[in-house]
Amino acid sequence: MIHHIFSKKNQLLFVSMIASFAWSTLYGDTCLAQQKVMNGSTVKLKSEGASRYLGISYGGKSYYYPLTRGQDSAEPLLLKKPHDNNAVPLKYGDTVFLKATEMKAWPNNWKSYNFLGVFGDGVYYWTEKDKHSHWVITSGETPTAQSQQTGRPVLKGQTIRLKNVFNNQYLYAPNKDDWKLNTELESNNNTQWVIE
Repeated sequence: MIHHIFSKKNQLLFVSMIASFAWSTLYGDTCLAQQKVMNGSTVKLKSEGASRYLGISYGGKSYYYPLTRGQDSAEPLLLKKPHDNNAVPLKYGDTVFLKATEMKAWPNNWKSYNFLGVFGDGVYYWTEKDKHSHWVITSGETPTAQSQQTGRPVLKGQTIRLKNVFNNQYLYAPNKDDWKLNTELESNNNTQWVIE
């Protein structure tokens, strides 16, 4: 009887049940649902390496761009999948827009220039809804861990990277206050962002 209960087949079944329970606890619809980052939700991004936020934008003569700022001046960003208005959980590997939401001080003729994208020598807000302003959500972990995370829901508090589709580089925050953001090929700690 005891041998039958602990046979290899039953041991595998038991391990499978535990793994299934752990998965549903971490990623299930009912557990931690309030922490899932949903399509169309507004978040703040904190640079893990620079300990600064993607901040409220600076307006030049013909452009707007974000700067590294403290928490009080963090820019709330709308994360949205192109051509998808459904309120579904965002997953690692999804492509999103990063859309500015704090534009009260912007002149009316600039308020449509609110998609974060890569143009020329840096990261700016622009009207374009093409690959310049498409960002792929990847894990903030090693490349091996990144591939393991693909398809799993993104949770608030997790460390992510944002890879631009146009130049295949990661959103980068210099370790300085009031400094312009850029992209970088290397996946170092200044390309890691905590999603809040």
